[in-house]
Amino acid sequence: MKDRSPTVPDKTTIARELSAAFLRVREELQSLSETAYLQKPGDRWSPAEQLEHLILSSIPIVGALGKDRDWFDQFGPPSHPDKGHKALASHYKFVLSTGLKAPSRFVPESGKVYDIDQQLKSWKRLEDGIISRMDGWTEYELDRCILPHPALENLTMRQMLQFTTIHTYHHLSAITG
Repeated sequence: MKDRSPTVPDKTTIARELSAAFLRVREELQSLSETAYLQKPGDRWSPAEQLEHLILSSIPIVGALGKDRDWFDQFGPPSHPDKGHKALASHYKFVLSTGLKAPSRFVPESGKVYDIDQQLKSWKRLEDGIISRMDGWTEYELDRCILPHPALENLTMRQMLQFTTIHTYHHLSAITG
């Protein structure tokens, strides 16, 4: 396989960046009072709802990482080369600017009262699941296996993992306001 562009991170870098993003969310949320954690800023999601969205949207990643590699064949081959983290982040910002909203399966339940300890445990389990399952993937498989993304169309598993970090920081920014 052709060498990746220097702008495309390897598996070790992706794992390190993903863990750092998950940790930043945990640290930020642990610093909030229960009132601040549950408080909705206007018509936007509360920090608890932001985390719930991150949890709901990360669960499929853990599941996909556990699939047999042949399962991904249904989505076809990569349609374009990976241009790296910055290009993916820029494309995501553009898509958000069009007014795109999360699919309903990734939207927190309205009116639910969230337990911060339970949510943070779930968030940590997801991080651990992603990192441990990623370990079983080769660099080649990360570039070959495709997953559909509801906003960004088909992404390689490498891109999906990079997106998970980008998405996490996007919602961390909403939490920290």
